[in-house]
Amino acid sequence: MNKRIPLSLALIALIIAGLTAAVSATRAQQKQALFIGLFKAKNPEFAKKGPRPEDMPLVREHLEYFQKLSADGVSIVAGHTLNHDETAFGIAIVRADSENAARKIMGDVPLVRAGLLTVTVFPFEGLLGKSDPASGRQP
Repeated sequence: MNKRIPLSLALIALIIAGLTAAVSATRAQQKQALFIGLFKAKNPEFAKKGPRPEDMPLVREHLEYFQKLSADGVSIVAGHTLNHDETAFGIAIVRADSENAARKIMGDVPLVRAGLLTVTVFPFEGLLGKSDPASGRQP
């Protein structure tokens, strides 16, 4: 009987620790905000003609980066317009704890790091859309 008491206390402590971690994770998600990144090609030829053959490894890395952000629940949407002129642009909407964190996420985009794209980051308020399955909140 005496062995059951410490075991029961350890089990209760584990349950409390798990609940505390879950509450902390929920609070962290609630603090996250949405940010939009507006991407533009530095060279108009990139928008007009598309990537050169030597740019293709970077383009693949770029797509993999956004696929990972999406799988991690950070990126809500990312893509680009289909026009091939000076008005072409790409966008990404991400969840982040701060504007600085969003700038870091967007600045780490491979095509931005390589200097082929520029990005401008804006705070964003999503009004319509699919809810976040983790929190039930709208994006």
